[in-house]
Amino acid sequence: NNSFSKFLCKYRVMKAAKEIRFEEKSLAEIARDVGFTSYQYFARAFKAHIGCSPSAYFNLQKEASKK
Repeated sequence: NNSFSKFLCKYRVMKAAKEIRFEEKSLAEIARDVGFTSYQYFARAFKAHIGCSPSAYFNLQKEASKK
């Protein structure tokens, strides 16, 4: 029952989450790379799908990689 735009948004967020883990880019660059034109929209969508902000997710991934 999801519309294509909701599917695409979730796909882009999941792709961004993967890039945050493995790429050495800024969050704004990652947002642009996966297709978001507005960082604010990206941050809201990311939080809705992942449960935390992109910067919090980045920090969690950085801490996890140190262990």
